[in-house]
Parts: sequence; structure tokens; C-alpha cells
Amino acid sequence: AQNVRVSASASPNPAGQNDQVLFSVELRGDLTSVGEIEPPSTQGRSLALPTPQQSYTYQNYNGRTEHVLTLTWIYRPLKPGRATFSAVQVPIGKERYTTDPITVEIVPQGQRPPPAAHSGATSSQHGLTQSDEPPTDATADLFVRATPPRVRAYVGEQVVVDYVLADDPVTVQPRDVQILGPWDAEGRWREELEVPDRATLPRQDTIDGRELRVVTAKRVALFPARTGTLTIEPVAFEVGTYRGTPQRGLFRSPFFSDFERETIESEPIAIEAVPLPAGAPASFNGGVGAFTMQISLDDHALRDGIAAGEPIRMEVEVRGTGSLATLSAPAWDAPDGVAVYPPSAEEFFDRRSAPLRGRKVFVYTLVPQRGGRLELPPVRWTYFDPEAERYQTLVSDPVPLDVNGPAGTIPEAG
Repeated sequence: AQNVRVSASASPNPAGQNDQVLFSVELRGDLTSVGEIEPPSTQGRSLALPTPQQSYTYQNYNGRTEHVLTLTWIYRPLKPGRATFSAVQVPIGKERYTTDPITVEIVPQGQRPPPAAHSGATSSQHGLTQSDEPPTDATADLFVRATPPRVRAYVGEQVVVDYVLADDPVTVQPRDVQILGPWDAEGRWREELEVPDRATLPRQDTIDGRELRVVTAKRVALFPARTGTLTIEPVAFEVGTYRGTPQRGLFRSPFFSDFERETIESEPIAIEAVPLPAGAPASFNGGVGAFTMQISLDDHALRDGIAAGEPIRMEVEVRGTGSLATLSAPAWDAPDGVAVYPPSAEEFFDRRSAPLRGRKVFVYTLVPQRGGRLELPPVRWTYFDPEAERYQTLVSDPVPLDVNGPAGTIPEAG
């Protein structure tokens, strides 16, 4: 841990009272024995998700490899004023590193400074892709291009970006590709996706009128966390290549030179994040995408009933292609005579799919406090569908439950 460097950052700053704030801790160096890192406590913000997003990469400097680990937490607004993030303790081996505390100014949404404009990508309506920049190295025989499906999205809407490596097989033969260093897009949440095997196989494609060979080198799902123009920084790739000179003759087979390594870089991408429409129902808590919801209880309890004072597990499963990582548990009011403990959450992602799919299970522990026939009321949960451009509300069926006997000594739900 002698060569370790630790730093913390928060963005945006200043932030609007409706913006999410991303707090990141970056570790560089020998990371073979990193201990558990707790999110910072804060005043003026509440933690939206206790599990951080993790990004692990490495950078090469003159033959030396430096490992980089970044942990990012999302915080929700509370009120205008100053939001102070406490120092974070980072245990690495026998050493303990401490970041500096960070203060973020929280202002009314209308007073938030606009983000820096990026002239390279514009869009006049949802779903259109436009760009006034020239193509990335359109005349080069080896380049990488980032290909988002659109450059305008709602806050919280998933945008999948592919980084496609293109080459002219007559003059260059790539053999391996490595991503160099971390990359960032201030004001967004990201999830790394797996690139399927078929996408990593060379295939022919026409780019700017040229027949080129392409492979997909990287795929990521982005979720804007605030409104405004979000700029995705360039991503650098190191490519091992054989370069050659086209030869004359019947087959025109090129003569390739010795193996060499080249560094190429994508252009930055600008995504315009627009606010969600007004008029969201009270049951909306930030879900953006396409979802289904399912409620389940213990089978034996539904079949045979339970005794008063016996805990029962109720699961609310949300499944879909949206911003699952940042979803909060649906607000649900238990009937009289039932104690409810704060729900826990379990999440599962299929990173092989694009867009990113997954499910999140909220687990409620219910304790009936008296015997009799109960009816658990429906769970209502609303999400915003960016394709339909409207709010959709899912409502479960009420669940009858038989409780046997009088209540015993029931611990209070915390």
C-alpha cells in the first residue's frame, strides 16, 4: 500500500435541490488488500443506494501498471443549503487512508448554473440522433467510435453506448485491444455491460461510405442523474497491430510489418438530459424504463395461515430494463394490527443484455399482532415509461391472510 493514492469527489457542485449527487472515492496503486469501505455520512442529502457502483480499470505508464478502483454512491436531495459529506475511511492492508470531507452547495432548482454547453451533439426532439461534428477519424485506417442510439434522454432513462473499433483490413491487422484508464461522465450513473461473443468477432460494416472491419470493444449503460448537457469523456484504447502496405497483383495481399502497439481515443459524447414531465403520482419514486411488478408471500402462510406474532415475509419484485439500481422500496401502509419492519433489497442484473435488464426484490417482514382474518392492501408503484412518454402505475391484488390465536409479545417494528 506504499504507492496508494486515495481521493474523493462529488458532482454536480453546485447542485439543484432536485438533482442527484454522485459521490465517488477513487483508489490508485496497489489494491490487492482493500478492505470494506463505508459510504460517507452527510447533512443535506440522503443515501439513495447503500451499494456503490464499482469501476475497476488500469493504466499503463512507461511499462508500469497502475490499478484504479472507483466507488460511486448516489445521494438524494433534502433541502437547499450546504450538504457536507464526511471523510471516508479506506483500509488497505495494514494502512488506513482518509479522504477529505466535501461540501456541496444545494440551491433551488431554478438557480442551478447551467452545465457547460457542448456544441458537438444536438437534438430537437426525443429519440432523434443528430451531430454537427465530423466523424471520428473518418479517413483513418484504425479508429474507435462511440455509438449511442440517441443524444437526448430523460433523467434516469437508460442509454446504451457501444464503443466500436473499426479498421481497414488492407493496411492494418488488429490483434488485441485493451482499455486504458478510467473514464467519466459527470452527472450520470453507469453500469458496465458484457459484450457478447458474437459482437467481438470481426464483421463488415459501411462507415461514412467505406467498407471496414469492425468489432465491439466496450459497452456501457448510462443513466443521467440530472438535467442538462452531460459530456462523456473520451475513452482510450491500446491496440496491438500489424501494419502493412497493399501489394499489386492478382490477390493484392498486403505485406505486414512487425507487431506494434498503438493508442487511439474516442471522441467525447454529449447527451442532453431533459426533466421528467410534471404530474407524477404520489406512488412514483424515480423509476424510469419499462417494468413489471409481482407480489409474493410464504406459501404455507397463504395455505395454512400463521399464528399471531409469527413473522411473515412479503416480497415485492420489480423487473425490467430501467434504473433498477437507484429504485427505492414502494411506500406501503400495512393494515391495523400488523407491524412492518423496514424493507431490505436484493438486486440482480443481466449484464449480457442490452439494454441492461434485471430485477430488484424488496423484502418486507410483517408481524400480525392479533388473530383473525386480515387483508393485506394492494401495493401501488408508478414508473415513467420514456417510450410512451407517460407515467404508468402498477397495482397488485389485495392478499387475504388468516391469523390464528391471540397476539403474543410482539417486538416493535423499527
